Amino acid sequence: MSLKNSLLSFGILALTVTGRSEPVTIYLTNGLTMEVELVRVSPGGIDWRSDSDGAGSGTVPMNRIAEVDFQVSAEWEAAERAFDLGNYGEAFTRFQAIAGKKQANHHPVPGNRSTLALWEMIQCQIRLLDPKQVAALAEKLGPEISSLPPDYRKFPSELKCWIEAGRENWAEVIRLTSDLSSSGMDVKYLRAIALSATGETEAALDAFTAAYVLGYGESPEISKASLRTSTEILSSLADDSRKAELHAALKVYQDLYGNGSLWEGAPEEFVTLAGTDLEMLSTGVEEDPADLNPPPAELPPLDKRDWILAHETDPIAYVVDKGAFDSKDELAPVEKDGDLLFDGTKSMWKEDVSLKDCSVRIRAAFISENEDGIILNAGESGGGFVLFLKERQMHLAWSDSKRRVTTLPLGEFNPGEETLISVNVNTKKEVSAKGASVGNVPGLISSKEPVTVTVGSSGAKGNATGKDLPQFKGIIRHLSLSVGTDLKKLQETELEMFGGKRVVLGVPVEETPEKTEEVSKEK
Repeated sequence: MSLKNSLLSFGILALTVTGRSEPVTIYLTNGLTMEVELVRVSPGGIDWRSDSDGAGSGTVPMNRIAEVDFQVSAEWEAAERAFDLGNYGEAFTRFQAIAGKKQANHHPVPGNRSTLALWEMIQCQIRLLDPKQVAALAEKLGPEISSLPPDYRKFPSELKCWIEAGRENWAEVIRLTSDLSSSGMDVKYLRAIALSATGETEAALDAFTAAYVLGYGESPEISKASLRTSTEILSSLADDSRKAELHAALKVYQDLYGNGSLWEGAPEEFVTLAGTDLEMLSTGVEEDPADLNPPPAELPPLDKRDWILAHETDPIAYVVDKGAFDSKDELAPVEKDGDLLFDGTKSMWKEDVSLKDCSVRIRAAFISENEDGIILNAGESGGGFVLFLKERQMHLAWSDSKRRVTTLPLGEFNPGEETLISVNVNTKKEVSAKGASVGNVPGLISSKEPVTVTVGSSGAKGNATGKDLPQFKGIIRHLSLSVGTDLKKLQETELEMFGGKRVVLGVPVEETPEKTEEVSKEK
């Protein structure tokens, strides 16, 4: 802009401001702050007064102003409200209108709402996952960057990633994201895009997986896009050995984002595959016969059986080979009638549990009062697993030593009703629930240090869910965890814990009174 045009712009601005005043906070370059009424803006600075009669007044030179905090207009509030509600397209349009009213918004005074609106437009396009728009808007913002508040005048590394992605400078995106290992899911998403664009397929799949798990609670847009892209990459591999992985990913998308369906325009083969049941697989762990049969009204005496119902075990919650979960008195759930009562503030734990190269077996019988909550949490996102409830669905989140995270749906539950679940992860990285395959996890956990396993604890971003969830509220009738390299040996240890009786969630079919009666008649 020429000096003549600059002076003309300031002259028009001065005319629009003259005759009225508005409260502002002026932050000076020397660190002092002034709360005054703005009277007029001119090329030389800001005319102000401290009271309505003008007894206290003066001018602050422009070169002494670090930033001015202007009043928030109704327009700005409406744009922010749309952004907070996730209506990013609407928010972009509203901020765009504000950005176009430079004179009315005191441009180019540092902190003016016009330049700030341009910054917010960039944030909208990040949420809309449009790197090209981000790069274009950042280029437009460049000449005005000194009109932003001081803290905004240097683009953060995350924004640089979006700009380079918009320019399709994939090598630079990979370099930048390599230096940002602790950053949020948007950086992981951009890294995944860059890796995919450069043909690093397996690394891209890992990055997309991490992005969709981390983004589930924080950025559904990134989570949804990452999960969908993962399915497209898996399909493009045309590898039959990855079919179960693709199947599981489609099921997760269907459950989390599609309300039972896939996205509009999904390939017909995806729709067909998502509509079929997951295939059965062998977990390498002996399943309980008729694993989840409900107990009959009368059970045979305990001394007449070689099994014990999970409901009957004492302790109610335990880690095989480690014993019962511990708890402090003030945090301990109430034990009543052989059940543990959790009120949403209680938790239990067991320390010094090794997750190194482990297989896992989790069995639980619970009644949840809520749709969300964590049942069992072990380790962190760099190596751990979580059994959790989300929107009437049970899930297992699994993270290996490379921070690859997979979330698998295990089935529905109804709050207020008893739910039984048996989950196995074997050394082949296969996962089954109730004997049916639910997919594969990226690898065995390899944690250098033993971890603490918690029951009923609230979720934190460090765990394998990558999201916050409330503490479990309800009843736990049984919870057992087996973690080790040899689950067969752990099964033997569990037998010893209960006098040689195997623990089952449901009554074995051959042991029910009805079955015994039928066999007698046949004889």
